[in-house]
Amino acid sequence: MLGKARRKGTRPSWIGDDAWVKLQTYWKKTEFLVVSSQNKTYRASARGGVIHTTCRKAHIDVALQLIIT
Repeated sequence: MLGKARRKGTRPSWIGDDAWVKLQTYWKKTEFLVVSSQNKTYRASARGGVIHTTCRKAHIDVALQLIIT
């Protein structure tokens, strides 16, 4: 929902004026732009973006398995 608002450049009614100004400031920061560009590249990759390798395992089970092995 925020991505759509950012692309349109119009404040949704459910976001306050102060929050909207802060979001616009954040979206213009170099750190945000770098991560956004990197994620866009990942989503468009030939491998299909993020590849899940743990199937339907819960995160806690994966973490415990890493500790044990």
